[in-house]
Amino acid sequence: MVSREPPAATSAVGGWALRDARRGWLQVTSIGLLLALGVGMYSAMSSMAGWRTASADASFAALRCHDLRVLLVSGSYANTGQLSAARWRESPTAAW
Repeated sequence: MVSREPPAATSAVGGWALRDARRGWLQVTSIGLLLALGVGMYSAMSSMAGWRTASADASFAALRCHDLRVLLVSGSYANTGQLSAARWRESPTAAW
């Protein structure tokens, strides 16, 4: 005699999910590929952060390009934050 007990709740949910995944296999595959590409790009870009910073610093040094250049007289000193506060003041050459 065959038992006709209702299936457990987890198998019913799993059955619906599998059936829907089989019907929409193209969507499931596309979402999987998009997710894999996103994770791969994030991993690749985050592992290059140190190199990008070092490369930018080397490029600025080689081109002698600066956002703000500060020269201090030998033996002088500036308190912490004093020079960074000066960068927000308008420069006399800002109109160039």
